Amino acid sequence: MKKNITLCLLCPALFALVLFMGATAAHATITTAPSELRAGYTATFAAAPASIYIWEFPMGEPRTAFTREVVWKAPAATASAPVNITVKLTADGVLDTKSLTVFSRLQIRNKTKISQIILYGKSSLNSDGEPAVLVEGGNPPGYSWTVTGPLDKDPLHDYDYAGYSRTTNYFVFVAPAEGLFSGRYTVTVSDGLPDTDSVNFYVPPYLDVPYFVFPEGRPPFTVTLRGAPDGATYTPVLYDSGSKTANEVSDPAVYGTFTVAGASAGGILEATYTPPATVDTPIPFWFGMQPQNVELMWDDVYNIYEPVSRGAIYIRKMGTFSGTILGPDGTTPIAGAKVDILAPKPFIQSVLTNGAGEFSFFLPKSNKFYFSVSAPGFVERSFTSTLLPNELAAENPIVLQAVAANAYIEGTV
Repeated sequence: MKKNITLCLLCPALFALVLFMGATAAHATITTAPSELRAGYTATFAAAPASIYIWEFPMGEPRTAFTREVVWKAPAATASAPVNITVKLTADGVLDTKSLTVFSRLQIRNKTKISQIILYGKSSLNSDGEPAVLVEGGNPPGYSWTVTGPLDKDPLHDYDYAGYSRTTNYFVFVAPAEGLFSGRYTVTVSDGLPDTDSVNFYVPPYLDVPYFVFPEGRPPFTVTLRGAPDGATYTPVLYDSGSKTANEVSDPAVYGTFTVAGASAGGILEATYTPPATVDTPIPFWFGMQPQNVELMWDDVYNIYEPVSRGAIYIRKMGTFSGTILGPDGTTPIAGAKVDILAPKPFIQSVLTNGAGEFSFFLPKSNKFYFSVSAPGFVERSFTSTLLPNELAAENPIVLQAVAANAYIEGTV
């Protein structure tokens, strides 16, 4: 009788043990699994302790496995849209599942066709005014763009196109135009998963040229190189064209002289250009600067620190444009008549005729000018330099007509 009582006392403990072991097997689950994964990447799946494991994957490698822990690799290529799959684990006869989204590779579309050299103040919009930097694949809701470059600026707010959102599938890079801006800028897109894609843009410095057309004998003026790195030194040169195959020219009597001293500081390097005193036959030329101690090659052919050409320089031969303003009878000079040059803009000026009705301007030859003549009591007249040749003779005057008496409006204010 005593022995039976002992066995009965042990029964509840044995029963609890059996229930515990059964519960362990019945609740064997997937304990480690990602919810998102990039195509071509690996992830670890693990389960709670059990005796038998059967893993099943609908794609990738391996497709099946029989260990507690499995390293699974997603297929290298998937559709551009995310793919949702279900991973199955049968442990000791109990099924558990996990959902997994496989995202395609994140990539910037047609990178080789994107224009990488962006001039100061310009953007990466293409010729049709559309964004050239477009991303596809990956996790669209997670798109995020950043920019790194030579300037110490906040990458979250600078180099943006006006009104642009950083979470769209495109990016518009705007090249800065102030400070030490020249160099390489990297635009990177991410989507919250491992792996990113990026594209580089290159911004060269530029020459700030105050005059592109000016007269012979003009006083020296400053040409400013803007955007070069601190400490960069340059050799100023003059070229016979604006192409990459241009030749240097150096005859001071024809082209003048171009000199510089010191190095760039704060993105500024000033050079001095002295025009020739006279020119016989004006020949167009281009300003240039050759970097001496800085180099950043683009496509192995162009040092990005060399400023791009901004246009041809023209030195004009000077001449006297003169004439006489006469009244309606063609013989009476009009003194105090105002003669205005209306265009081109660099030569806008005014003179008054003298007592003999004469006026004169000292202007570049081989250029077209637009004039107007006005005087009280006479009808204003406009003409161009084609009607006003050099050294206009007195027998070719400008005749003004009197204002008709009925041209005035009378009334009470």
